[in-house]
Amino acid sequence: MRRAGHPHFVGLLASALAAAGCGGGDDGGGTGGGDVQPPLPRQWSAEQRLGWVLLSHRSREPTMLGPPRCTLDVGLARAPSAGGVRVEASDGPCVRVPSVELDPSANGLLPACAGAVDVRLDETPTRLTVCGERFAAPISLDCATVRDVRVLHATSGPDELPGDELAGLDASVVAPRLPGITQPMWGGDGMAIWPSGPVHLRWEPTGSDGVEVSLGAVGGAGSVIHCLVPDTGSFTVPESLIAPYRAATAWLELASLAQHVERPGGVEVRVTFRRSTAIWLVRL
Repeated sequence: MRRAGHPHFVGLLASALAAAGCGGGDDGGGTGGGDVQPPLPRQWSAEQRLGWVLLSHRSREPTMLGPPRCTLDVGLARAPSAGGVRVEASDGPCVRVPSVELDPSANGLLPACAGAVDVRLDETPTRLTVCGERFAAPISLDCATVRDVRVLHATSGPDELPGDELAGLDASVVAPRLPGITQPMWGGDGMAIWPSGPVHLRWEPTGSDGVEVSLGAVGGAGSVIHCLVPDTGSFTVPESLIAPYRAATAWLELASLAQHVERPGGVEVRVTFRRSTAIWLVRL
């Protein structure tokens, strides 16, 4: 998905898993999902430190409608100057951004030392040492295991390694339910017809902290739309953003987000559990 390089790992993933901006609400655009924030920051101030623990369960890989894909992403970044992900366009709670959105190094962030970060998926522990010269690529996990995880728990103590900049992290989130798309209507193969009018999206509310709606071109190239909205069960994607995608097949992903934000020692850390499903919008 992104990023070369890897952190130093302490210990091994359990065999079940081995198979397979500014703080608060100041992120630029796409922050309409109640208090939920983008899992990875999109905007930051000079010398701000930003951390994330993101457990992602994609029941369908959206760009190719491929098999389930599950990853764990843990990182800590420092912003040498104010900046953010380049926003090509925005409309309400939605932004259109380049496909490199989830690449901290491409957006000018530098890796920082978080020491040892312990991540527990229910009773399955993983210890990572996040303290290197490069950001880590997400770790692939076994979706058969992640599908049944009830709680994501992340902890980290102070001064575990020289240069450790993360103190006293202790955060848990209860797993969100996997959302189901009820509109646009789609067939068993995951295909739906591009509507001639607005793209009205409907789903059964999951009780999550917020919902992320994403849309992009099939094949994964080009810009991507992200909308963060409340988990109300309906949302209309702004036509001003999706018009360029109508001429071809596009993927549409709906993700429920459970999130907890902590600020130990002034370092904002977003702990997020993301579950998603996806369909394709095709032309007749």
